[in-house]
Amino acid sequence: MGFFKKKVEPEPVSKAQLKTKLTMNMRKLEKRESMLKAKEEKSRTEAKKALTAGDERAFKSASRRYSMIHGQVTAVSGMVDMAEAMVEMVEMQE
Repeated sequence: MGFFKKKVEPEPVSKAQLKTKLTMNMRKLEKRESMLKAKEEKSRTEAKKALTAGDERAFKSASRRYSMIHGQVTAVSGMVDMAEAMVEMVEMQE
């Protein structure tokens, strides 16, 4: 029963290290966001082409892909905004 008695404490991290990690991760998220936006635009264009060509099956497939990617873009955008807010918070504390 002595397994749970020891508390695990996180290692202390300086504000500069935290700010650096946040900034690096924010850049990664921004890169991912731009990639997803490009994919989103591509699938949107494909859906438009399929719709104008009258290909219902291709339109459904492309529009489903667009919706899925749009949800990912929205989620990643929210993460970028959160990272920016965290960086600003660290800067204000310094």
